[in-house]
Amino acid sequence: ARNPFLGISRSADSIRLRVSYGWDDPETYVGTVVGQDFAAIGPSHNGYNVCGPTQHHWRIEQRVSGRFSSDGRSLSASEVWLYTLPDGDEVTYYIDWKATRRD
Repeated sequence: ARNPFLGISRSADSIRLRVSYGWDDPETYVGTVVGQDFAAIGPSHNGYNVCGPTQHHWRIEQRVSGRFSSDGRSLSASEVWLYTLPDGDEVTYYIDWKATRRD
């Protein structure tokens, strides 16, 4: 099993985050930084699950927003996964992040 990781590339006003929870390939989020705050959009995916003879289609949109510490060595954030089902119902997952830079 792989370990979860978070990789960050940051410039003055842009950010790129690579995230993996260990069970999948890394996802890339791209966004902006204003002061210590950041917001980024991840990829969208379409898919389906099968239950008996029925396929249940869904679409997922991913985003994350958070804040760097004043020294820039740590962050806290909230990742949101929004699943939209064909009937318009939505399922939302929230994942809280806390990370500290390793040198």
